[in-house]
Amino acid sequence: GSPGASAGGISVDQRIAAAVGEQTRRASLVLGNENSGTLSAISYDEHHHALPKHTHPLQVFAALFGDPALDPEALAGLVARRQSVLDGVSAEYAALAKRVSGADRQKLDAHLEAIRDVERRLSIQAGCEPAAADYPVEYVADDLPTWVRDMTELVVLALACDLTRVVSLVYRRPGGGQSFFPWLGLGPEQGAVEHHEMSHAVSEHVDALRLIYTWFCEQTAYLITRLKETPDLEGSLFDSVVLLQGSECSNPELHDKRDMPFLLAGSAGGALSTGRVLDCGGAAHNDLLVSLLQLMGLPDQTFGNPYFCQGPLKGLV
Repeated sequence: GSPGASAGGISVDQRIAAAVGEQTRRASLVLGNENSGTLSAISYDEHHHALPKHTHPLQVFAALFGDPALDPEALAGLVARRQSVLDGVSAEYAALAKRVSGADRQKLDAHLEAIRDVERRLSIQAGCEPAAADYPVEYVADDLPTWVRDMTELVVLALACDLTRVVSLVYRRPGGGQSFFPWLGLGPEQGAVEHHEMSHAVSEHVDALRLIYTWFCEQTAYLITRLKETPDLEGSLFDSVVLLQGSECSNPELHDKRDMPFLLAGSAGGALSTGRVLDCGGAAHNDLLVSLLQLMGLPDQTFGNPYFCQGPLKGLV
């Protein structure tokens, strides 16, 4: 989308997070290689605002387990101080709420509820102990492969420790220029055309684009492998989760949205059979998102614009 683009409503991950994120330290994790406005945004709140992303693995580690530079005693002290501040703010809001009415009272009540949510999440303990946060302080501009692998390990860790049940991950923004892949031999110093520019002249760059898209799919394959390797309940994390990977266009030259391919992985707790290719007969992708909502226990029959919704995707479950 353009810098002024909007999802027009809440995104499916945040709709799910609002329903299932009450008992986890983070209702969701919103991850991406950069915060570039709506160019790379896929997570939106109910006010149509793009959510900022954690862009560095150390940020994610701190959000899940606390500051890795602090020892357990110092970290406990920090949590206690935050709790004290929250208690004080709550008391001030409660006193102020008695002196206002109408819309202002509703706003104060919303603030109080948000503070109570922070207090509750501070008390939630991690379901496992992490290894050391051994991540680079900085990543060089073209070291996307290392960044993706580090973020992938954190995604798996967060799910395994039940610190969140909803994650969105953007490997890289789709447009806007300066998207090169030197580790594939497609860097500017190697004479390569920029990725977004290639996508608007597909026939001229088929081989290079195939390399790029294969690389992106390999990163998702690595995530799936790690999910399969990680125990959960009586099986693996792969048995418990459902993973959705998509693209913005079926034909980038036209920005076409017809015949869009989507990848689903994971068994969703046994609800999904894997190893299938489904032809959905031109159904809108809204029905796929409705199916995801219902797989996560939500009763929704529509998502997004109801005009395009026919209910859950037929033949999926």
